[in-house]
Parts: sequence; C-alpha cells; structure tokens
Amino acid sequence: MSSIKILHWVPAYGGSIDVRIAGQVQVDCSAMTKLGFGYQFWWTDSSDLPRSRNHALEMAIDKGFDYILMQDSDIYVPRVSPMAMLLQTAIDKQAVMTGAICGLRRISHDSVPPNVRPYKQGEVYEVERIGTGLVLIDCQQVAKWRDEYDGPWFARTYHDARQTSIDFGEDFFFCAICARFGGIMFADGRIPTVHAYTDHLHLRYPPEDTGGEQSP
Repeated sequence: MSSIKILHWVPAYGGSIDVRIAGQVQVDCSAMTKLGFGYQFWWTDSSDLPRSRNHALEMAIDKGFDYILMQDSDIYVPRVSPMAMLLQTAIDKQAVMTGAICGLRRISHDSVPPNVRPYKQGEVYEVERIGTGLVLIDCQQVAKWRDEYDGPWFARTYHDARQTSIDFGEDFFFCAICARFGGIMFADGRIPTVHAYTDHLHLRYPPEDTGGEQSP
C-alpha cells in the first residue's frame, strides 16, 4: 500500500468541538504515523454546513489528499482510532464512502434511531445511505466524477417550493450522488461512537456500550 494522505476535518461552528475529540485526534494521528501515512487536521467555522462540506471536499481533492475524514463536532470515538478502522474497510471494499454508525439526536430513552439504512449492528456491510457524522470519503473516486457533474456534493432538498419541509439532508444528498455514479458505501459497525449531546451516555453506538473512556 503506497503512502496515503488523509485530511481530518471537523465543521466547528464558533470554533467549538467536544473536548473528547481532541483525545481521539491524537489517537488517529498516532495510528496514521505508525502506518507511515500523511495526516492533517483542519476545522471550519461556519453555520452553513452544506457549503462547508462542499468546500472541504473540493479542497481535499485539489490539495491531493486521498481521503477526507468528516467528523461532526459532537461525535467522538473512545478507546480506538476510527480513522484506522474506516481506512482499512475503505481500502478492502474500495468504497467511496465508509462511515461509523451514530445515534441520531432524537431524544427518546426507549429508542435511539441509527443514521444508516439498512441497519445491522456490529457488522461491516454495504449500505444505501449513511449520515455524515463520522465518514471517510475517497477523494480520488469523487474527483473522477467532476467532469460529468458540476453541482454540489452536499445540499438540502425540500418537499415544497417554500422549503419548509426537508426531503433530503446534505448527507443523504451525497449518498444519492454516490449511487448515481456507481460508488459503493459501507458502514463499519465495529466502531463505538458517542453523540455527545444532552444525555451523551444514552446516545451511544452500540446501544449496550456503557462508556469506559480510558483515563491517563
């Protein structure tokens, strides 16, 4: 496997991220260094998330990165390097996008819906759609589509002309672009994620994970 360059990007409105992401960044950087791969961290301060994602992906392609890891500012992974796991799956499966499963912020103590369709717990499998809470995108595959497609990679669509009822969010919009060009997408259900919101102990994947972040 030749040297790989990865951009780790977080959309951080106001420059704010969950502090536990900082620890994960160190783990990811160390994992990539051990593999001999290039690693760079970058964040964007903007309230316009679709535009920020478009800009980040285009910049990653133009700067010659092989992959971009997009990680929401309130999603983190304790104990392991998600980048290393996603990268191995992406390479093995030749996937244009590989993502971790994250619980959605629809607070219900009875059920936390996952951000993936279909949903299979603990497996590595091909998906139709996956949310972009924590995803690795193959920049080189996407770059090949630019001659045929000059629209946005990430955009919101609506059911009505007044744009009051959302049809697709920007993440599923990108999934539709991938499907249009025959790109395959995989979920890596082995990665433990936490959606650090109001009750972060509840918003975990897998559901039975009770925490266990390691202390120094």
